[in-house]
Amino acid sequence: ASALNPQDPLVWVEMGIVHARMGQDVEAEEALLRGIRMDPGSGRAHFELGRILVGRGDEPGVESQLRRLRAISSELADSLALLWKQRSDRSP
Repeated sequence: ASALNPQDPLVWVEMGIVHARMGQDVEAEEALLRGIRMDPGSGRAHFELGRILVGRGDEPGVESQLRRLRAISSELADSLALLWKQRSDRSP
């Protein structure tokens, strides 16, 4: 088994995803932001951070992640936009 390398941005992205699944959004956001700082082109990190922001109802944050994602992956940007739309449609 190999040890986790804290210099590998994917490690931070995966940690963020695990924290998010456990409902630990603060820890998830911190890990994802660290991964993004190490690899600003990580579409998965921006998407997962966007999902947390959607859940929080953070429109400026979601819009920021959408802008970044559009430059990286139109597919991930479209997926995040759909999540945001679904949440917005449910809001009063």
